[in-house]
Amino acid sequence: MRSLSISIGAMLLFLGITQGCDAEIKRLSSALRQVLVRGNPEFLIIETGRIPAPILKACAEAVGEKEFRMAGRDEPFQIDPPKTRRNKVPRRHLLWTAKFGDIYLMHYERGGEEMTRHLVLALLSKEGTNATIMWRALVTRKTSLDNYDDFMRALQKGDIDDEEGLIR
Repeated sequence: MRSLSISIGAMLLFLGITQGCDAEIKRLSSALRQVLVRGNPEFLIIETGRIPAPILKACAEAVGEKEFRMAGRDEPFQIDPPKTRRNKVPRRHLLWTAKFGDIYLMHYERGGEEMTRHLVLALLSKEGTNATIMWRALVTRKTSLDNYDDFMRALQKGDIDDEEGLIR
């Protein structure tokens, strides 16, 4: 009897901990979460030229810009607030993109008024001509997402905020 009550108590504690971990992640569907949790990315993209144009176009439309300019991994990008409207250096800097078939999880940082880090999950159409933003989030706290494993830990801890309107 004592071992049964300990097992039930441990299970309730586990459920309470895991429920609390996802407190800030409200808009990621369970189906997409399963793709991210169970799937292994086919590869990581660190060059902006390898991200399909329809995905960048969908991101631009989401933020109301003509194009979604982003520097590559080792390229300069604008960290400080812009001094002119026509700055030649992009405000965004690609950190990595994980590819799961037609699903792309892009992680980038954005300079300007304040430095922020973002996640965008996009679905590329089978034809490769259109893309849809499925989920977007802001990386909160001082969470380091240097790679996909770091992302998975942050997802489980709730160090990601997916309130509406956070993509910039």
